[in-house]
Amino acid sequence: MTETLIRSYADSNRELVEGFTRYMEARSLSKSTIVNYRYTIERFVEGLGSMSVVGARRADIHNFQAKMIGKGQSAASLNARIHALKLFYRFLALAGLVTHSPMAHIGCRKLPKRIRRVLTLEEIEKLIAAARDPLERSVVELLFASGMRVSEIAALRLENIDFAGQTIRIVNGKGGKDRVALFGSHAARAMQEYIAQRKPETFLFEAPPRQGELTRKTRVWIGRAYFDGVQRKFRVGKIRDLPTEQAARAAFEKIAGRRPGFHPVGARPYGTRAFCGLLDRVAQRAGVGHVHPHMLRRAAATHLWENGADIRYVQEFLGHARISTTTIYTSASTKKLEEIYERCHPHAKGNLSEE
Repeated sequence: MTETLIRSYADSNRELVEGFTRYMEARSLSKSTIVNYRYTIERFVEGLGSMSVVGARRADIHNFQAKMIGKGQSAASLNARIHALKLFYRFLALAGLVTHSPMAHIGCRKLPKRIRRVLTLEEIEKLIAAARDPLERSVVELLFASGMRVSEIAALRLENIDFAGQTIRIVNGKGGKDRVALFGSHAARAMQEYIAQRKPETFLFEAPPRQGELTRKTRVWIGRAYFDGVQRKFRVGKIRDLPTEQAARAAFEKIAGRRPGFHPVGARPYGTRAFCGLLDRVAQRAGVGHVHPHMLRRAAATHLWENGADIRYVQEFLGHARISTTTIYTSASTKKLEEIYERCHPHAKGNLSEE
């Protein structure tokens, strides 16, 4: 009996995923886009099993879509998966591995137009008033004042802030582009208050070092530290043997260093998720519902436009490459449209000519 050998392409598929990741990095795609696109391709490759992605057919794409729908993914999420697959097969075509993409003639689902919520000035003031410390206040003030993306806030270095000119130099922003953002006196005061209290070294918003916590009880020093990501409490020593906090800290580090899994973390910039969580907590206290950082960027653009700023200036303020992207932000506001209609349309209320 002759055995049929079945070749597995699983390893070569994984190598192509790694190559695709390097391709996205070379194109200066954002970190979140790279992570999300890679996740999509990894799930697609897993579904193919031993079959090569080079030989995938349109039916395999449809099967993958069906699995995503079965998991309850929204139309927007499905469209993001399609974009990832299209870019992946474009990469394979550039590498000369495919001549016909299974993504040909596969389009995205049409999404219903949504009227995006725009925070009012009253809601913005409520957010600022609900901030409990300089960190929260400066984050809210700067997001609204500058219209910066949350990823740009997270990467903001102290050396790129000009308090005298109230400008921020954004280095390697979206699409790898540099630009200048503006901020006002309110944001300047909030940031300076935060800097004076926190004294960050490199980045404006830095998480404190996670070396561990040392507390003094009645007769002993107690230490708390993370071991393999889990916080543990341990006895450091008696106060009579360690009379000063400096001596207790030295003993703490010695004990923690001998235990496996202890990895002290130095000061580091906050991630984008930290800002999302911070803003949502402030919003809940302010009673304005769920708020994410991009809503402050949208509010800044909309209020600029409503108060008479030319759409081209709003485009420059946001750092958009195309004016069509900017119009998405301003289309949510009907206030200015109503004002223009009332003033200019011949049949608007108050503009009827008397016969």
